[in-house]
Amino acid sequence: MNDDIKWTPGGDPTGGDDAALELQQALADPELAQNVRLRLEVSGGAHGERYDLHFDSTGDGRARIALTDEMTDRRYETRTVTFPPDTIKQLFNQIDVSAVVAYARANVLIPPCSLVGRLEISYGDRTFSTVFMADDEQARTAGYRLPPQTEHVINEIYELTAKQIGTDNIRP
Repeated sequence: MNDDIKWTPGGDPTGGDDAALELQQALADPELAQNVRLRLEVSGGAHGERYDLHFDSTGDGRARIALTDEMTDRRYETRTVTFPPDTIKQLFNQIDVSAVVAYARANVLIPPCSLVGRLEISYGDRTFSTVFMADDEQARTAGYRLPPQTEHVINEIYELTAKQIGTDNIRP
């Protein structure tokens, strides 16, 4: 294995078009919506500069969030919160599963020492995920760019989490 490669994006190798339709149908049914999940995990940093964000939401509005940011000395222990179901459904509706799948297939290499994020959408036995450089400056320097809709969803998660924590910005 090449030591210069930290992580590569991964996910379900099947197409996302059918998956997008299935996702919308699941979100429309309150019983199924609780089994739809959206996760964002971002982690990295040296000792004393560690950043860890965990966001795990279901389609019915329930979420578990946690944040540790040693650079700003912020710690938000894991808590369960409830967002208005429409807020979470709107977030899910913005996800372009096809773009997530295509990006995961692109096999973009992430340089070592990067702050790494993972966005995952799952329901039933299907899971779609992609790994990305989570630090804007690192990503810009590496010429790394997420699909716009995927980037927008990640930014929305940062904003929702920041509001729950009671701050303006939790971006790494």
